[in-house]
Amino acid sequence: MQTLGGNHNVVRLIEGLRYQDQITLVLDYFEHKSFKDYLGYLTVEQIRVYLIRLFSALAHVHSNNIIHRDIKPSNFLFSPETGRSMLVDFGLAQLVDVNTNKFPSHLSDLSANERAAILAKCINNHFRCKSLLQSRRLFGRPVAPRAGTRGFRAPEVLLRVPKQDTALDIWSVGVIMLSLFTGRYPFFVSKDDMSALVEIAAVTGSHELCEVGLEFGKQVTFSSVISKPDLAELCRKLNCTPRTSIPDEAYDLLKKCLSVRPYERPSAQQALDQPFLKS
Repeated sequence: MQTLGGNHNVVRLIEGLRYQDQITLVLDYFEHKSFKDYLGYLTVEQIRVYLIRLFSALAHVHSNNIIHRDIKPSNFLFSPETGRSMLVDFGLAQLVDVNTNKFPSHLSDLSANERAAILAKCINNHFRCKSLLQSRRLFGRPVAPRAGTRGFRAPEVLLRVPKQDTALDIWSVGVIMLSLFTGRYPFFVSKDDMSALVEIAAVTGSHELCEVGLEFGKQVTFSSVISKPDLAELCRKLNCTPRTSIPDEAYDLLKKCLSVRPYERPSAQQALDQPFLKS
């Protein structure tokens, strides 16, 4: 927080105090409203401002090689009247080792044909993906961090993929966007990780989740095939707000943020360059 705070809509750490075993952090006061209070009343322009502020804060955080790991509405304070915002709660934040922990050091460096070849070998070898991928040195430590709030955890967190990077924050923004576009919060309400994967499959389709599981050395099996829906159509059907229609450019951004493959999601800076946020 000393590195990040006070800039780009990130809360400033004023002082830290300690008395015996009690630690108190002194932060800037920020007047805002609860997400539930304004969710159903935001205009499309206010949604655009909200996302610009959030992605700007994340671009600043990620540029310092830090994953927030707990992006959710209650950690992004927003005032609809003023358009001001503040990213808070860095209690789960993690510093990324850019040489070993980020996805660009392995899967995203492979071409589509190379990834397809790995997937085919996994299938032909009876899903023995873990040993195959480890032999290619795509994985490191055996235990994956699982921090985050239920309903906002990215697929790679639920699948306990060892290598995780800032892309998991982008997934969480995608979940927030689902609520912004439908007026429904929380959007995902599962009580455990297995149910959470089924909920995600209802948005992304089960086939892609099974494929990305194989890429990361995990076997994911569903009792039945869940077809991938059209996200724009799904959001329109679920929308319970009186606002005008969300533009197609917004749904394009949503689809990119909710890619089950973390290396296919846009960075926070790339998201800011998308048509919906630049218009």
